[in-house]
Amino acid sequence: MGFFRSLFRLFGSIFGLAKDPTEKAIRAPFWKAREDLTQDYTEMREAVSDLIKIKNEKVKKLNKLLETLDSFNTKMLGAANRFKETGEKEQNEKRITDLQADIQTQSNLIEKYKAQLNDFQQQLKNLQQEESETVAVWLNT
Repeated sequence: MGFFRSLFRLFGSIFGLAKDPTEKAIRAPFWKAREDLTQDYTEMREAVSDLIKIKNEKVKKLNKLLETLDSFNTKMLGAANRFKETGEKEQNEKRITDLQADIQTQSNLIEKYKAQLNDFQQQLKNLQQEESETVAVWLNT
């Protein structure tokens, strides 16, 4: 009550209401205080409303950024998997190429050794023939 009494005295002295304590004069400070409080309330409500709008915009931006990040992470994971697959594929292709080269080298060696075996067989045949000829010549002499 002390606050309103002080307000009444303040406004009363400003507007000259202290001399005429009628109902209007008594209510005037309350109306002014109520008007100020209503204005403060309206301004505060608008400020809170603006803050809510700003917060909602930031939440939307955050959600959009999170979606973009998720999309990026998904793309990155897919790219990493493709890279791994590509790496494995390239490794397998290299292994295949190496094995094919080894097989070709071994085939060449086999052919070379077959030729040498044929030479050895021919030499054995020639050696047997030569032996037979030499024994025949020796026996005939």
